[in-house]
Amino acid sequence: PLQLDSYRTLMENRKTEADKYKDLYPENEQLTVMNPGADLAYIQVDSSRIVRNEDFIKNICKDMHLDETLHIMEDLIRLERSYVRTRK
Repeated sequence: PLQLDSYRTLMENRKTEADKYKDLYPENEQLTVMNPGADLAYIQVDSSRIVRNEDFIKNICKDMHLDETLHIMEDLIRLERSYVRTRK
């Protein structure tokens, strides 16, 4: 929209719609996300980097695709172990 009021209304509607899905997928309590040691010094230099990094870590813990990928990897590892046991 080219009108400021229309744009503001559109943005408010989008925010309201997005808020409905904010807590749809809970944070994975079992997942531990840490920054590599080499990156910590870089992140700690600037307060905006610290905040962005905290948001990134919070969001990555709520990422359903990452969570599903980890479940698939766990299943594959379990499957491989059972396959190795039966082959001996």
